[in-house]
Amino acid sequence: FISKSATLCEMNDLHQVVQSHGSGNENVNTCIAQQRCDDAEQSLKENSERRARLQGVIHELEQEVDALQRSRQQERTHLLCRSKLSKHLRELKLCLSRYRDEARRLCSLQDALVAEYNEALYALQVYRRQELYRAIGRSCQHVGTNTAVF
Repeated sequence: FISKSATLCEMNDLHQVVQSHGSGNENVNTCIAQQRCDDAEQSLKENSERRARLQGVIHELEQEVDALQRSRQQERTHLLCRSKLSKHLRELKLCLSRYRDEARRLCSLQDALVAEYNEALYALQVYRRQELYRAIGRSCQHVGTNTAVF
């Protein structure tokens, strides 16, 4: 009698027409009421389906937001780690520079110690030679010949 696509306004108009003619037909009123109920039920069903789809979309978006937040947190962690690693690397480079300076200082010290050792060794050799010459000279004087001039 009334199509499913009829709007509430159209149904109200039909109801008024039926009442204005004074038919008082309860079947028509029942039919209109049933149509309104069916249309309302259909609207509720469509609305529920839309809500369900929206809930699915909302759920997917929430998952994406969570994933992005985790990713951002991981990025922050990586940045923090990179920052700590960079700081540690700077500290290591500074230590390496200090150790290199210390190694150069020790090399210079070693060169100086080698030079000092060589001088001391040379002085010792000169001293021993002089002692040897004196001993030879005393020996030669003891024997009676003076051959201590070299």
